[in-house]
Amino acid sequence: VLSWVHVLLKLEELMLDMVQFLPEYLEGIFDMLEEKQSRDIRHNADTCLEALLKGVKASPDNKKLEIISATAGIVVRCCDSNDSCSACRRLTAVCWLNDFVEMKMAVVAGATGVNDFVEMK
Repeated sequence: VLSWVHVLLKLEELMLDMVQFLPEYLEGIFDMLEEKQSRDIRHNADTCLEALLKGVKASPDNKKLEIISATAGIVVRCCDSNDSCSACRRLTAVCWLNDFVEMKMAVVAGATGVNDFVEMK
């Protein structure tokens, strides 16, 4: 499955479609980061997650906010794993949350003109 997702993510015309349906499969990819998986699976899952996050960042602002709203709960659940075999999963999820906050702040700042004010100082 990861191989197919990775191939589809490489096709720019399909990237937006893959990102649009992110809530449907995001948690499954995060689950593949658990240490009980083979190293290759964890590496491929991490590569897919990096490409997906890049796709979210490249999305138009309105779509970006929709995706963040639809997936933030999933990412929070991935952060809140008590399983000792999930350190990589938790760390990756925390990084996603950080990026979500940064993206949302940038969209809000751009919409309110805060960036223009800050750059003037």
